[in-house]
Formats: sequence, C-alpha cells, structure tokens
Amino acid sequence: MFCEKAFRSKWLAWGVVGAVSMLFFPCEAISQAKSGAMMGFIYADDAKKPVEGAVVKLRSAQDGKEFQSGPTDKNGMYALKGVAEGRYMVGVSSKEGDFNFDYEFMVKADETAKLSLALKPQISGQQTERGETRIGYVFGFSLQAGEAEVYLERGLLQIGDRIHVKGATTDFYQDVKSLKSKGAAVDKALAGRNFVLALEKAAISGDIIYVVWKQGVPPAFLTAKPFFGTTLGIMAIVGASALLVYGGLQMFAAEEEESPSKK
Repeated sequence: MFCEKAFRSKWLAWGVVGAVSMLFFPCEAISQAKSGAMMGFIYADDAKKPVEGAVVKLRSAQDGKEFQSGPTDKNGMYALKGVAEGRYMVGVSSKEGDFNFDYEFMVKADETAKLSLALKPQISGQQTERGETRIGYVFGFSLQAGEAEVYLERGLLQIGDRIHVKGATTDFYQDVKSLKSKGAAVDKALAGRNFVLALEKAAISGDIIYVVWKQGVPPAFLTAKPFFGTTLGIMAIVGASALLVYGGLQMFAAEEEESPSKK
C-alpha cells in the first residue's frame, strides 16, 4: 500500500512539474505554431532596380509589437522569421528615406507571406482642397475602344468610384464603370499595377487620374495611421502572395515576383 501511494505521489509530482513547465516554458512546437514568416524584394521607383540596404519594418495592428528585417541584399531581398500571426502595417527605411505601405498585410501561422514593393517618392498635386486625391496616370489611350491604359500609383480603384481625369487639354469627371486587368474584367485595381479603364471622353498620355472623395471623406489610404509619421513617399506592389487589407476590405494578392537575378 505504501509503495502504491508513493508511486502515485511521484507521478503526481511529475505532473505538477510538467504543468508548471508548460506554463513558464511553452514548448517550441506551440510557439512556432503561432508564428509565420515574410519575405520579398524591395525595388526603386522603376520597380526593376533592386534597393540594397533597406530595412522592412512591421507593426502589429493588434498590439503595436514591431518586427524588422536585416538590410536587403544586392538583389533587394529581405526576410523576417518568427513573426506572430496577425495584421501588420508595413514600412521601409532606406538611404533615400522612409516609406509607408497603403495596405495592412496579413501574416499567418506556419506560412511564408511574400510581398515585393517599389519605393515611390511622395506624389505631388493631391488637390486635397478640392476633395480629390491623385492615384494614377494615363500612359495610353485607344480612341476606337474608348479605353485608357492606366498605372495606379497608390490606393485602390473600384467600380462605382468617381474620378477626375485632368491634363493639359483634358478635364472631365465620370464614374468608373469598367476595369480590366490582363484582358479580364475586374471590380477593383490595386496600386503598383497597370490596368485598362473605360473612359467616356478622350484622354492622352500624361493625364492624371484623381479619385473624388465620397461625402467629403478621403479614401482609407489617406486616413489610415501610417507606419512612419513623416515620410519620403509610399510603396507600390510589385508582387505578392498574401492577404491584404484595405479600409476593412480583404483582398488576396497572388502574383509573385522573381528575384532580379533570375530574370
């Protein structure tokens, strides 16, 4: 009887020790299960030239915790490991200055999120006093099709948005009724990409596209808290394979960018 009680007491003691150990020293597997990784490339304004020595910084939208990468290599590549699962604001510090990303970025447990960005100097001519924000420009127009090739510099353009197309000889407003990407109709366009926009009037290369504020309220990418307070500019998406959040809207970006060394 004594031996049986001693045996039970011994196992009870080991059970208590195990419970305490789990409390103060969580096993590595559990810790790893709650974290993921992030990698990608940082490019200059042309979205082709790699930026060496840049540091990618993440700030949690939940608790404000920050993570940062080491300096990018000669290919502009960066990597972060052990990033807690969640939503993050993204910033990049480089020799040229600090840059903000217009979207929140999702990191999932046991996955490697990919995000490649081009550093864009601050866009001038916002026309904020008129309740408009510059988001892109025209670089081609087909009079026969009534469609313009547009590069979106920042933010998000969606079907139903009201835009102002303005240039040296162009000046008109319209609602966005048709958007195409790679020949297919889409309901939204993301910054850092070319797309085709149906226009009601003719436009010429160099015309600026402004989005009109809805009910006097700026788009989310102007009101969202940036990673850096004073910045040199913003960042455009070059390639991604992760969930992005823009003004509460979730979007899955699934275009990956190869390393410049592979091109």
